[in-house]
Amino acid sequence: MTLQTSSFFDANQKMSEIPERIANTLKKYLIIGGCTTKSHYILLIEKDMGENYDPYRKLPDAKIVSYSIENNDWSLSKLDKRSFKWLICHGPIENSAVIIGSKGYVYDFSLGEKKSHHKLTAAETIPEEIAGNPKTIKNIRNSLYISDNLRTILRRDGMNQWTSMTEELQKETAKIYVELYEANSDFDPGFDCIDGFASDHDLYAAGGKSDVWHYDGKDWHPVDIPLSDMRIEHICCASDGYIYIAGRFGVLLKGKDDDWQVIEQDLTKKDFLDIADYQGNIYLCTEYRLYTLVDDQLQVVDFGEQAAPVSYGSLYVNHGQLLSAGTHNACVFNGERWKNIYNNDALEKAIEFAAVSEKLDSLERELDELTDALQSSPSRP
Repeated sequence: MTLQTSSFFDANQKMSEIPERIANTLKKYLIIGGCTTKSHYILLIEKDMGENYDPYRKLPDAKIVSYSIENNDWSLSKLDKRSFKWLICHGPIENSAVIIGSKGYVYDFSLGEKKSHHKLTAAETIPEEIAGNPKTIKNIRNSLYISDNLRTILRRDGMNQWTSMTEELQKETAKIYVELYEANSDFDPGFDCIDGFASDHDLYAAGGKSDVWHYDGKDWHPVDIPLSDMRIEHICCASDGYIYIAGRFGVLLKGKDDDWQVIEQDLTKKDFLDIADYQGNIYLCTEYRLYTLVDDQLQVVDFGEQAAPVSYGSLYVNHGQLLSAGTHNACVFNGERWKNIYNNDALEKAIEFAAVSEKLDSLERELDELTDALQSSPSRP
């Protein structure tokens, strides 16, 4: 079976209406992530617990919504565990996904080739002594990697088969952490994210405060970047051979080896929530905007004839498509046209909030320009 991309993006073809049961569920839940397999779009959703939600007393329910591209229909599954955070990526087996919770719960999600049938298996729990609070799961050239606190990287070689990639580095980091903590000194090591150019070497992991490391296939080596206090959120090993590092407050780096540069931009001071390389272009999202880099210049993405989504959170590239999922909507890009997968039309508050956020960004840029002008002008007697 081949992916029906052209058919799916036919302007005259409409997606099947979401079944009432799933539509009603989506209205009560928030989208917290997603991925693409050969024949499905998969969305992770989490129940909206409201403004007074206390995560220390009760964790929200989580479910999986999948849309079959070939059969043009929807399905819904429930996760039987609760977690502070859920992570998802496509699995090494075709038409599969792997879902991991913050306590190390691992689910294998398999999808039918010709039907919308799916199977959800709570396969295992990652031993707490090797990973207690996974930060990221990443499929790198069909090998699954997990990053965790104190410079922890694990590779999943199969069910209940976990290989520590940073055992010695973890021991060294833990020792330094204890020493500096007792001395009341600041120390914030990674890893919050991982990516790579190959499945077993040329890997980059980063996180914490300006903590970046490179794995050459044998050992990990620290990487010097030009910012000493950058709060790192995401990393991308791009098809142009460069590594892009996105952080809080709109900070963005580009580089390789010992050559790094800060990409200056004044479009946003918001935190970058994700970064992805799609068809040779770098995409980044904040909570309410999607951007792309053009000649190292940040630009707002043009959604063409489709209205721009009101929320963003995760970006996922697989099988020739870019999936963007926000708390209230999800859409996909085939390189030519965007198309909605799901959009909560009853989001007047979210739309109003996005408009206010845009206005605040504009005022913030004007204030920065005014401050710079005042600082550069000659002082008056």
